[in-house]
Amino acid sequence: DGGVFVLPAYGGPRDFQARHILSLNTCVGCHDSEVPPGGGMMHARPRLLGQTTFLSPFLTGEFANDPVTGKERYFNELGRRRDDFRLLLHATCDEVESMQTYKRVH
Repeated sequence: DGGVFVLPAYGGPRDFQARHILSLNTCVGCHDSEVPPGGGMMHARPRLLGQTTFLSPFLTGEFANDPVTGKERYFNELGRRRDDFRLLLHATCDEVESMQTYKRVH
């Protein structure tokens, strides 16, 4: 259990959005207290033959409160990737070159 990323030795974060983004881009952040309840350490849990695979709320879409600020945040990684891919498929070469790269490690 890595706990909540707050940099206590430095008096805590000054930019809470930066702290949130950094937490999402680290295993301790996104697999600990940054994701909706029920996510845990696995985004797709092991299953027996014939059973449905459980996907984490981070993947499927759910609201969760920021563990530091209490701000409500929405996670839907599969939806975000679908939307990004659709945008890419329908873009011209010039549009692709001008697109900002998404700042996530996933």
